[in-house]
Amino acid sequence: MEQAETPIPAHGVVQPMQCLSEGYALISPQYMPLAAICFVGTLIGSLVPAGILMGPMFCGIHLCLQQRREGGQATFDLLFKGFDYAGDSIIAMLIFAGIYIVMYIPMVFGFLILAPLMLIATVGQGGKSSGIALAGMGGAVVLSVLAISLLVAILGTVVWSTMGLIVEWKVKPWQAVKTAFRGLMENFLGTVGLGLLCGLVHLAGALCCGIGIFFTTPIVFAAYFCAYKQVFGQRPPELVGTAKAECETL
Repeated sequence: MEQAETPIPAHGVVQPMQCLSEGYALISPQYMPLAAICFVGTLIGSLVPAGILMGPMFCGIHLCLQQRREGGQATFDLLFKGFDYAGDSIIAMLIFAGIYIVMYIPMVFGFLILAPLMLIATVGQGGKSSGIALAGMGGAVVLSVLAISLLVAILGTVVWSTMGLIVEWKVKPWQAVKTAFRGLMENFLGTVGLGLLCGLVHLAGALCCGIGIFFTTPIVFAAYFCAYKQVFGQRPPELVGTAKAECETL
């Protein structure tokens, strides 16, 4: 299909609590089927290194959520319809894999450098400051984990927007990634707030013996979907109803 005009992201429109509440309202009539769809999608997406199959699966989940938004029913057939966008979405995920690597390397090397320096300082003082050194190392680990978790949550909105642009606006991968990051910068505080909120939702699920992730994942994905809609608006007029039509042809 011919590429539609690339949308211009709206400024300062992401409302974290609104995204979460609207997302839950969107999926609640079909909560368990969507939870199963998200579980299968993320499971398949994790089968290949670097998560490159997450691209088609995210596209399929996006189609399911769009179907719900248009008053239809989300199905597994629509999830696998995401493979229609495999080429562009896999390229986009490879781009994000590179971004994640660049993001992680400074943090890992920073910790690898900081830990020996603290140990050297401790040995140099006869072990008197071992408690301080250990506390410092522990603090560094906690801060690193929190920073990575927040960055992953924030980038989750960018990944989701990228897949939405590929599915709905037929934007090419590199342009979709750039446009999604523009949306992030235009709504930075709201996106950070949404990232924190979704991180807490996932944390709550993880604390429930890990099983809770099954129930929190569709809520988080739906919140990302609603944030995407707030930033990039409605689908192009010529594409309205496409998800429903695609589902009816299966």
